[in-house]
Amino acid sequence: MRHYGKRLFTPHSAGVTPQPVHPLAIAAMNELGIDITNQQSKSLDTMLACEYDYVIIICNQSHCRYPTFPGSPVLLEWTLADPSESVVPVEELLNQFRATRDEIHHRIRSILFGYRSAEQTNSLPEKPFARQYGEPEPYYNAS
Repeated sequence: MRHYGKRLFTPHSAGVTPQPVHPLAIAAMNELGIDITNQQSKSLDTMLACEYDYVIIICNQSHCRYPTFPGSPVLLEWTLADPSESVVPVEELLNQFRATRDEIHHRIRSILFGYRSAEQTNSLPEKPFARQYGEPEPYYNAS
């Protein structure tokens, strides 16, 4: 999102359990010319003080758990494999990172294409992308 949506969005990234960025994730992104070397994993708690228009939840389970976000953001829940949890040879692991990268890349490009098309016609829908990727599962209140 940061690479392709520079003028349209100000992306933020955080996790329930922040981890260092995996070296193979860095390698997979470098293959697309996207440098994430200096990215740092942040706690989701640091993001709950702000309101967002869109929140993309990426998890590797069919039912993700995440807190209530302030305001009324469009919530998109993407269930994707987490390659960092695999115990396989390095080349196969890199291929798993590539597959996850490609899926995220495809979804983000679809969102940005839809947003730009709607922006050009001044017809931004109220919930522009929830139909394409599905409404999220009910979420719990973190308080």
